[in-house]
Amino acid sequence: MTRRAVVVGAGVLGACTALELLDRGWSVDVVDRGDPGTPSRADTRILRFSHGADEWLTRSAVAGIRGWHDLERRSGAGFIETRGVLVLAGDRAPGDWERDSVAQVRRCGVPVRELDPAATARRFPYLDPRGLAFAVWEPTAGVIRAGEALRALHELLAGHGGKVHRAGCRPGPDDTVLVDGTPLGADAVIWAVGAQAGQLFPGRVRIRAAHQDSYRLAGDPAADTRPAWLDVGAELYGIPGAPGRTTKVVLDVEATTAPAPGLLPSRLDEYLHRRFPDLDHTVRDQERCTYAATDDDVPVLGRLPGTGTHWLIGGDGGIAFKHAPAWAGILADALDGRRAPPRRLAVDRPSPKGPA
Repeated sequence: MTRRAVVVGAGVLGACTALELLDRGWSVDVVDRGDPGTPSRADTRILRFSHGADEWLTRSAVAGIRGWHDLERRSGAGFIETRGVLVLAGDRAPGDWERDSVAQVRRCGVPVRELDPAATARRFPYLDPRGLAFAVWEPTAGVIRAGEALRALHELLAGHGGKVHRAGCRPGPDDTVLVDGTPLGADAVIWAVGAQAGQLFPGRVRIRAAHQDSYRLAGDPAADTRPAWLDVGAELYGIPGAPGRTTKVVLDVEATTAPAPGLLPSRLDEYLHRRFPDLDHTVRDQERCTYAATDDDVPVLGRLPGTGTHWLIGGDGGIAFKHAPAWAGILADALDGRRAPPRRLAVDRPSPKGPA
């Protein structure tokens, strides 16, 4: 007998989970209250392997990025730019996260190199190495054009019988889901609703909406094949431009006040002038992005306590895109009874700040 799943949310986690279940023989309905996947559609995301000493997240990133390459081949759409990722370690930080990343990535069999400042400058002559302790080079990492990837996912869903409906959803009685007020039952209901989870399940999940500011800079990106970069110690990252796309730089911290229109924050402006002196810093556009955060910075993937069929996936702090194919497989394995998700991802795990 065919099992039925309702996936609430057509963003990257919902779409990847729905496609994984379809591939395993489930009947799947995907429901989204608005334009499907809109919150996931930042035009570009970094696909990196480095996650410090966290072996689980590193292996998840490796599986997730491989999953994206498989989906790219399967869809026939080209949405991955394997331009590499450069992780910069400043000389004022200990560099433990970066060196731990190198060790973990190597254990996974993925190419990675540690470069001293001179080697970094030779390989990337546009970068000023002053104040750099070392860099980590991931040559097989890169950038995913997120909007294109999500469209390809939705096309794969449609081509494999996945139905996407536009409707509002909320939890119903007796393990049902209310779709525009009508109770609907299923063998599994997967909530992939991002920051809305805290509103739909108040007091039951520790997911909240958080915000981050990104800036688009001027300059001619037509011939730019530079790698994406991140500096964990400085809490910054950037995605160089490409034909039809400007350079993107992001303050990798939670935004609490509105940015000044048309201006880079002073510490971001100073960093870019120092590290990338040839970069045109004129702000062409800026965007405040919303993402789902948890109080311990660990994502959520597990059964909702007190239910038999409801599951939650999200709370990823903005890293879900690179991991989505891997997390979809973990959730599908749980629904198939193959393996339980890691306890660290459980909805009801202990809070580092005490009882929820």
